[in-house]
Amino acid sequence: MIGRQETALEQICALEAAGSALRTSRPELIAEHLATAFERLLDPAHALGRQALERLPKSSGLTAPMVRWALNHTL
Repeated sequence: MIGRQETALEQICALEAAGSALRTSRPELIAEHLATAFERLLDPAHALGRQALERLPKSSGLTAPMVRWALNHTL
């Protein structure tokens, strides 16, 4: 259990640091990062895309086809 807590704490610290860096970034750079993240979420061959397709139906209550539609039409 301690290992999981340490990992979660490390992730929280990394997110806080990333948030600080993001708030001081140029708007163009933020837009580039968002575009990259959206591309990865839409790519079923990328780990983020696979995780989205696996996890979102369970956590959202939507069917897998509805999740795919939502990702393709809203991002």
